[in-house]
Amino acid sequence: ESPDDVLLAATSVVGLQRKIDLFYQWCRENLMRINALKTYIAMHGPKPSRMPQFTVAQQRVSVVTQYTYLGVVFTTNTQNMFKEHFSTKAAVARRAAHGVLHIESMIGLLPPKEGKILYMGRVDPHLIYACEVMPDASETLLEELYQVQKAFLRRILGVHKRSMLAPLHTETGVVPLRYRRLELALRYLEYLGQRPTSTYACAAFIESRRLMQLGARSWLADLGTVLRSIGATEALEKISEERPPIDLIQKHVARRLHASLREAIHPHSKAYLLSGRKEPQVDGPPREIQLCLRHYLEVPKAEHRRALTRVLMGCHLLALEKLAWKERYRQVVPHSDRLCRFCRAQVETAEHALLHCSASDDLLETRR
Repeated sequence: ESPDDVLLAATSVVGLQRKIDLFYQWCRENLMRINALKTYIAMHGPKPSRMPQFTVAQQRVSVVTQYTYLGVVFTTNTQNMFKEHFSTKAAVARRAAHGVLHIESMIGLLPPKEGKILYMGRVDPHLIYACEVMPDASETLLEELYQVQKAFLRRILGVHKRSMLAPLHTETGVVPLRYRRLELALRYLEYLGQRPTSTYACAAFIESRRLMQLGARSWLADLGTVLRSIGATEALEKISEERPPIDLIQKHVARRLHASLREAIHPHSKAYLLSGRKEPQVDGPPREIQLCLRHYLEVPKAEHRRALTRVLMGCHLLALEKLAWKERYRQVVPHSDRLCRFCRAQVETAEHALLHCSASDDLLETRR
C-alpha cells in the first residue's frame, strides 16, 4: 500500500521534473495513476525570472503559493511559511470550542472539570497540531492560537475578558499553550537525538544544529528563541548537544513555568486572594500547588461556584475592581478612593463586603 499524500523535493527545475517522470513510471508499473488535477508545484526560496512548466503524463501541473501536506499548511510567499497554518488551526480550534460550549444550551453551565476534559479531547489537538516541527518563534502567530485557549478557559470559569491570565491556568490545571507546545517540541528534540546517524531525521538535526551555530535560521534556532523568551537561559546551550539532556531541559522549563505563574499572582495583583494559598490534601497537610483543578471548582451549584471563582480571581463587581477600569466618562479611581457603597469608610474589597461591613441591615441579615 502507498499513502495518497506524496511529496517530491528537488533543488532544481530539471531535477524535480525528472523525479516526477520517474514517479509516474513507477506508478504505471504498480498499476497506479497520478491525478494531475490534485498535483501541485510549490517553490520555496527565490523565484526564477521565468516561471517553468511542469507536467505529469503530458498534463500541466499548477504552480501554487499555498498547499497542505499531512495537515500542515505551507505558504511560499510569506516570511514565515507556517503563517497560514496557525490561522487555519486557530479557526478550526475556535469552531471546535464553540461546538463544545454549545452543549450549555442543552445541559446548562458546563462544570470546569468536564469542560477541561472536553477541551483536552476536542480543542487542544488542533492547538498543538504539528507544534514539534514549528517552534513558536513568532509571538504574533502564537497569540492567534492562545486567543482560543484563554477564551475557552474564561468561559468555563465564568470570568470576564479583563481577567488575569495566570489564574486561568493555576485554577484549572491547563498548561499555558506556549509551554504545552514547547514541551512537545522538546520531546521531538529527544527523538531526533536518539535517531541512528544513517537516518534522514538525524541528518536534518545535525544540519539544523550547524545552521544554529553559524547564526542562521533553523528549527533548532527557533527552539532556542522560544527558550530565551521564557527565560530558560540555562537550557540554551544544552539543546545543541549531540544528545540533548531533555530531562534537565524540561526541569528548567517547568521551573520557569511555575515561577512565571507565581510572579503573576502576587499580593498586589487583582487575584491577591490566590497568592500563597495552599491546596487541601487527602492524605496530608495542605501544600502549595501551582497547577491543578482546584477543589472549589467542584461546588455543585453553578451560581455559587461562579460567584466564588469571580471573587478569588478579582472578577467581581465591587468597587475595588470596578473602579479600576477606565470607562468612557470616567478615569481610573485611585485605590484609596474605591470606598464601600454602604459605610463609605473602607475600600470595598471582597473580604470587607463579605465579612466586615456592618453599615447595611440587609447585608447583616444575609450573613446570618
